[in-house]
Amino acid sequence: MSAKKIDVLLVEDDEDHACLIESAFDEHTASWNLTIVRSLAEARSQLANLRPQLVIVDLVLPDGRGTQLLPRHRELTDVPFVLMTSHGNEAMAVEAIKGGALEYVVKSAFSLAELPRTAERVLREWQLIVEQGHAREREKQLISQLAHAERRNTMGEMAATLAHEVNQPLTVIAAYASMCHEMLDRKQLDAKNLHEALSQIDQQARRAGSIVNGLKRFIAKVTPSASRMNLAEVIRDVGCFMRSTLQSRRTTLELEIDEDLPLVHIDPVQIQQVLVNLIQNALDAMEDVEPARRRVVLTAVVDADVIRISVSDCGHGFSNETLRQLFEPYFTTKHSGLGLGLSISQRIVEAHGGRLTTSQNSSEGATFEFTIPTLASLAIASSG
Repeated sequence: MSAKKIDVLLVEDDEDHACLIESAFDEHTASWNLTIVRSLAEARSQLANLRPQLVIVDLVLPDGRGTQLLPRHRELTDVPFVLMTSHGNEAMAVEAIKGGALEYVVKSAFSLAELPRTAERVLREWQLIVEQGHAREREKQLISQLAHAERRNTMGEMAATLAHEVNQPLTVIAAYASMCHEMLDRKQLDAKNLHEALSQIDQQARRAGSIVNGLKRFIAKVTPSASRMNLAEVIRDVGCFMRSTLQSRRTTLELEIDEDLPLVHIDPVQIQQVLVNLIQNALDAMEDVEPARRRVVLTAVVDADVIRISVSDCGHGFSNETLRQLFEPYFTTKHSGLGLGLSISQRIVEAHGGRLTTSQNSSEGATFEFTIPTLASLAIASSG
């Protein structure tokens, strides 16, 4: 341990036990700064004003149970907790650990004398937890940066067809605006026709705006943000988003979505990215297929506590060697590209609690499938 004093908050109303614990810390080789309080109220006051590096709390206190002080989830606190009790059992140990305690101690002359060594062990474990949390956060940021780069790369490939998508409402706007000018030039204003023209201009302008805003959201470098979503709507948005690309590649997209899909907790932009990547891969796999046979089938079905989403094509499929490497970063079968699409998609799906797999179809082509837990299953898991 460091020579710097380690601040410990002890919440113990039993005078004898408090003295034994204080003596043990005084006699220990490490340097401790022990603050002793007798109640939950005093402990909460200390935690509000000070920042101890460890909290040791007794189960039974004059104004409540020590478990009331626990954070419930370790992610909600930056202080490790040790819970003590005079009468321990397995059920109480489970309650303590589930409540957020890092260690559970049954009081005895030996365990109280060993508390400084228990504290050292808990602090080492806590340091590992903190470091793992930082590593996960750094990994999350890196995935976000790579995902942003992959989205920009995907948008570059789709730029021409997306320009056509935006050009359609602009052409309609120009036509109706020209008609309004003609009515003004002839001084033959027809209220009904004018109203219809302005309505079309308004409608098409909104359509163009929604397309542009959708593209901006898709390529934006934003912090992932999950919320309750209707997955069917997210899938249909992707179908609209890629309509021009599908038309230019002379490919049909078939959506087979279960009615009344349950809600899910997802980042819609990230899930859209997964779907766009999988559809784009399906299109690339069917380049040598005659146009009349090109089709992508996107299904979404409920299977117990998950939703299964699959993207199937009728392309060339994959060799066994390719299948083994598909999800490795920078591996690609394309002449251009970052080789990150499937790797990033896999990480996104796993971050949502699902799994992304691929398989050869029995007849031709391949299918990519991933799962997303339903909102109800997440609620059950968190309560358990």
